[in-house]
Amino acid sequence: MKLLLCCIVKMENLYLRDFVEFYKNMGVTNIVLYDNNDVNGEYPQQVIGDYISSGYVIYKDVRGKYRYQLEAYDQCYKEYRGQYDWIAFFDVDEYVEILDGRRFDEFLADPKFNDACTVAFYWIVYGDSGKLHYENKPVYDRFIIPADKAYDPEKNTFKMVVRGSENINIHFTDANSFMFEVKDKPVFNIVTPNGNSIHPNFMYQDFSYECAYLKHYQTLTIDEFLCRRFGRRGYADKASSFTKDFVMDIFWFINERTPEKEQIVDEFFEHYKIDEDLAKDDPKVNVNDYNFE
Repeated sequence: MKLLLCCIVKMENLYLRDFVEFYKNMGVTNIVLYDNNDVNGEYPQQVIGDYISSGYVIYKDVRGKYRYQLEAYDQCYKEYRGQYDWIAFFDVDEYVEILDGRRFDEFLADPKFNDACTVAFYWIVYGDSGKLHYENKPVYDRFIIPADKAYDPEKNTFKMVVRGSENINIHFTDANSFMFEVKDKPVFNIVTPNGNSIHPNFMYQDFSYECAYLKHYQTLTIDEFLCRRFGRRGYADKASSFTKDFVMDIFWFINERTPEKEQIVDEFFEHYKIDEDLAKDDPKVNVNDYNFE
């Protein structure tokens, strides 16, 4: 079983080594990493240089490219589909949980997936667990209680693991769905982790957490959330009317609103002079310059 993990990173150095080591221990054969940091931003080599030099992490330089995630996913599948049995498309804040203790590669080798073209792993969302600040520990040790909205269908989603095959063509339309074509099968079989087939139009209704799922560490702490959301250039273009409240509603939706957190938010906005209408500005927030205290 050869299993490839494809991910794209921007301002992820605080978390990247833990992510790589976790999936290496879970039986992932290689990781293709698309470095989408700003041209003058951080480099993954600063924290996983040994994994890149050894060839375990296959490094792709797409620094400075605008909104490149979907193109990276398409490119990765097209380049590697004939070399691996499965290709997973996960972010650095997504960790697979296999409930029976098997490794990821062992799980995907199960006969129940023999006819599957894609396995959809559904999120369980984790918030800040009441914490205020960054700690130098893996996220899976820091945040152990799912958020109250963990199973909310309005907030939940999934990520794909796609069978590697020269006979399968895919084109990602967003980070968790794609158009597909398969040459040697009558249907493109999408299944949940328990092996049940699901219709592409009803994937958001057919959640399954019985065998495996993705732990999605969506917000982390308030200071990490602020740096990650406001430090990524181009993020404001996701909405025509993009305000601070729009961004913060993402955080408050799954985390308790407290005076301590609101104070951190106010001080952050004042320090970086972030205007109300973010679509008119491109604030440059450098996570490495922010004091996580």
